[in-house]
Amino acid sequence: VNLKESEKDYKLINISYKVPKGGLLEKRVKIIIFDNDGTKKIFDDLVRSGSLIEKPIKVNGQTILQIFINNEFVEEKKYD
Repeated sequence: VNLKESEKDYKLINISYKVPKGGLLEKRVKIIIFDNDGTKKIFDDLVRSGSLIEKPIKVNGQTILQIFINNEFVEEKKYD
């Protein structure tokens, strides 16, 4: 079923993630979301340990966010 843009359940969520301290001075952080529109990589960059990543993101319906550090899965968050 194809829904028109106006019929989709879009909302704005604010992603906030504090990169753990320790280990390497810089870490590759990748954040992926899964929502009704599919899978999207919303962040993929080298950041300093202890940094705060904040990003508003438009999602469609129930959303799962996965965070990877140096390509290792570290956390999953769900947004209804």
